[in-house]
Amino acid sequence: MMRRLAAPACALLVAVAAAVLAPVPLLPLAGAQPATDSILHVTPRFSPNADGRLDQAVLRYRLVDPASVRITVSEGRSTHRIVLLGRQQAGEHVWRWNGKGRDGKVPSYCGCTITLRTAHRGSSSADTVDSVETVLDTLVFAEVSPRTDYGLLEGKALPVYPRSTDVRDSVALRPILDEPFRWATLLIKGPDGRTVLRRDVTGSEGSTAFGEHGKPQPDDVVWTARRHGKPLAPGRYRAFIKARDMAGNIGRSPAYRLWVSRDALEMVERVHVVSPQESLTSECVFSTANGCGEVPLRCGEVVPSALYPGGLSYRSRGCSTDAWSNGAHGLHYLPLPHTAGVRGVHSAKVSFTGRPTEDAAADQGTITLPREQRHAPGVSATSPTGAETPWVTCSRMCLGLEQWDRDILGEALVPGVVWSFATSGTDSFDVERFTVTVRHLVPAS
Repeated sequence: MMRRLAAPACALLVAVAAAVLAPVPLLPLAGAQPATDSILHVTPRFSPNADGRLDQAVLRYRLVDPASVRITVSEGRSTHRIVLLGRQQAGEHVWRWNGKGRDGKVPSYCGCTITLRTAHRGSSSADTVDSVETVLDTLVFAEVSPRTDYGLLEGKALPVYPRSTDVRDSVALRPILDEPFRWATLLIKGPDGRTVLRRDVTGSEGSTAFGEHGKPQPDDVVWTARRHGKPLAPGRYRAFIKARDMAGNIGRSPAYRLWVSRDALEMVERVHVVSPQESLTSECVFSTANGCGEVPLRCGEVVPSALYPGGLSYRSRGCSTDAWSNGAHGLHYLPLPHTAGVRGVHSAKVSFTGRPTEDAAADQGTITLPREQRHAPGVSATSPTGAETPWVTCSRMCLGLEQWDRDILGEALVPGVVWSFATSGTDSFDVERFTVTVRHLVPAS
């Protein structure tokens, strides 16, 4: 038998049921952001050269609500174009740019910023500004950078001597590609315009450094000016890169001048007697270290000699328990401009003549010629009267500064030989003269 509920109890039950079944309002998730108008994608690099490939920059963007749209194309503070697209509906949209500016012309290159501005009226959506980068590129950025760290004469074509018998002469040509390429080829053409070398290259993006002492690197093209084992005809040659970049541009780099000589190179040996005072140079000339020379590494001093005119006295001074720190040290440099434009210094050895500063002292000095390897210890000779280093082939500083050093310091040193003289402990030594013997290549004629 069913029993009827009393009215108050029935009302209470209905109220509880309504409360249980009523929808519960959802709280926003932590970190969730309201949707806004935004750029979805843009063509990263395009080339409006009418070749049918990547001729336009395609911009895709999304509107969350109907809005008035304005697009601005700029580069730095310069505005190339302003486009008013009017009011557009919510959703995804596409805008295409053919590269033309306000004047109707296409620039050869532009690292452009495309800015999307939206304005909402009568909507709760906020006005939006969003931007993206694209590159308009109708140029091919490539060049041939030869090895010139041995002092190529300014304005002269790089010579090659394929008729040499003392050495197999060659030049290292580095392809420099400042952007990604689909393909790139280094070509060398002769006086008659015919191609004498064709080599596919990958290049070194934005780099001109030649590694350790100008040695060829894997990307370099080493050219001997020989074909089928025979020297090429004397005359002027041109090296350049022909390439197609990722934007579809096909172009060529500026030509680099080469000269195939009818002469042969031969090795000569020359002896130079050098004054210590005239050859002394600052250690910072061959260093790019910050703060070079601000804090002396050694306590000793190098002063004019009272024993020898033009000589130097290397005087140790006690300031430390370390014998090396107490010593005196001088760096010396003999420039040899007559080797410029050929192949620099091939090898060298250096000797010194002198005596202890104080009579009857057993003090001695040490002369050092750097080795070819950057971090290897140099070749040294120590004596109380004089000594000579062994021959060193193309010591680390025999070519002067390397390419990257010259770029940083803004100057180039002519080829030459660099060596150091030092004392240690409590020794003091006077040097009367240095004798530098060098071998280098010269044209036989």
